[in-house]
Amino acid sequence: MSQIVSQEESEYINECTSSSPSCKYSFRDAQDEDMGAIAEIFNEQVRTSPSLFTETEVSVESRINLLHERRAKNFPWIVAVATYESTGEESIAGYATYGEFRVAMGYRFTVEHSLYIHKAHRGKGLGKSMLSQLLQIATERGIHVMLAAIGSDNLLSIDLHSKHGFVEVGRMPQTGFKWGQWQTVVFLQKMLS
Repeated sequence: MSQIVSQEESEYINECTSSSPSCKYSFRDAQDEDMGAIAEIFNEQVRTSPSLFTETEVSVESRINLLHERRAKNFPWIVAVATYESTGEESIAGYATYGEFRVAMGYRFTVEHSLYIHKAHRGKGLGKSMLSQLLQIATERGIHVMLAAIGSDNLLSIDLHSKHGFVEVGRMPQTGFKWGQWQTVVFLQKMLS
């Protein structure tokens, strides 16, 4: 299987924080050994955000299995790596992937994506860069439509997607339930071809 993120594309990017100017982000394909950090990023959202409509944390093994399932279908899974130049230390700062919207053959050119950023790296433009990377990969692979399903209270994510050309195509009131409250999901889509 070919590499998802080319060497040229992996050289991003941006300073990690204003207080750590020696930190840089780069992109690369996710590996099995990244799934512990990815599970923790996801589980932090399970614990703290009403926008993720689950209260069950995931295991590292479940993320490894999902990575393998996505790869078998030629779906990307990219990670953002924060590298601290003073120590050489690296950490996973976020991830993005997409998969089937529906399994029926007629939906094969439509995908739904996921994008999560570690809490220490939010608000620094990383989500914007990762979404751009994912859109480029999807376009190159002939995907026609990318969808996002976002909790209506997640205004930052809705705004991020709107700035990337996603348009709202529907709201489904009270379709999610978390922390004793009904949640609304907002569907946004972007035509890629």
